[in-house]
Amino acid sequence: MQKEDRGVELTEGQTKQLEKNRERMEDSDRDLDELHAKIEEGIYSGIHGTNGNFGSKRRMQSQSAKEEDDVDDFYDRTAATNKKRRCSEEEREAESAQTLIQKWKLSYLSHREQLDRVSRALQKCQAIQSEINAIEDEEDTFFLGNDLTLANEELSKAKNLLASTEKEWSEVELLLKIVNPKLSWNRGDGRIGIGSEWPEQVVDTQKVEVSGGNGALNDVSVMMPPPPKVTHAKFMENMVLPG
Repeated sequence: MQKEDRGVELTEGQTKQLEKNRERMEDSDRDLDELHAKIEEGIYSGIHGTNGNFGSKRRMQSQSAKEEDDVDDFYDRTAATNKKRRCSEEEREAESAQTLIQKWKLSYLSHREQLDRVSRALQKCQAIQSEINAIEDEEDTFFLGNDLTLANEELSKAKNLLASTEKEWSEVELLLKIVNPKLSWNRGDGRIGIGSEWPEQVVDTQKVEVSGGNGALNDVSVMMPPPPKVTHAKFMENMVLPG
């Protein structure tokens, strides 16, 4: 062994002998460990006056410690998983709230457009009816009557679309109350926000997000139509055609 330490090349026989010596040393170490365990067991039996299996108890203690470590690892993994799940839920709630806010803005724009459409259809019906009341020629009255029928159909479609838009808008607002009760909005001027985020005024051009065919949100600029000159309640009262 000293020759090897000094860099002297060993013969094949010396190398084999060296390996055997190492194996004997390893066997001796194992024997010493076993002897040490037996001595400890004997001391334990002498002190406690029992023939209890000290080695078995020591193995049981080792197994118990391992199980405790496994339990600790399990709780650590569980805590990490729960934390990750809570973060994911919070992110989903934030995304849901933002998506609903964009839908609310789109509903606001659509509602104003539908109000304008109903207003124009109603004015057209009233204008045709006024012409019918003003003329006496039966032939002209007949053609105007056909025009009035078509205008009434257009008005009916506009009313139905307006009602559908209002229903969807109300559903979005209900979901917003559930997702974030702190949100406030104003159907009159299109403002929506929380506390300090509440917009001071609505600009003429508002950038909103709409859902594309692949479900992704794409930015588009939408021109805000001019506000109606009459209130919604008053406007709906005037939607009855003259007889």
